[in-house]
Amino acid sequence: MSNIKWNSKLNVEAGFLEAKDPAVGYPAAAADAAKPKLSPTDAQTLLNLIWTLTYTEQGRKVLKENRPKKAHNGVVVTEDQVRTNLTKWIKDFGIHDSTVVQAVVEAHIAADAWIAEKLVDGVDQAKYEKIYQQNVAVVTWMLWEDAMGHEFSMNW
Repeated sequence: MSNIKWNSKLNVEAGFLEAKDPAVGYPAAAADAAKPKLSPTDAQTLLNLIWTLTYTEQGRKVLKENRPKKAHNGVVVTEDQVRTNLTKWIKDFGIHDSTVVQAVVEAHIAADAWIAEKLVDGVDQAKYEKIYQQNVAVVTWMLWEDAMGHEFSMNW
């Protein structure tokens, strides 16, 4: 068992929000008014986007409808169409950083290619797996960056 000494002031010094303000108590009107509020764009973090795409019916539908080279309702979409469709959807969701949008879109395309190639004999599956892993690593790093931001500790 470790003997970690918890510093209760660390989160205050790092700029994160506290649920309770020890100076005036919470929820007090004065303390409430002084605390930053979520704006609609703060609520749409990368973590929220990934969760929505992974766990909601709407998100799963968007990903399934945008699988390159797969027919959906009789229409086959190209990788460029997937990029256009997902970029628009993600920006409508509230993520506007083009680097983040591109990383999420490319990770989806890489995942689909890796799965498709797993089903074909004689294909260099390791190559597609590495491409997918690299794309997921970029998104994971971006999630870490997002988590280190001060908005992450807000009630998103």
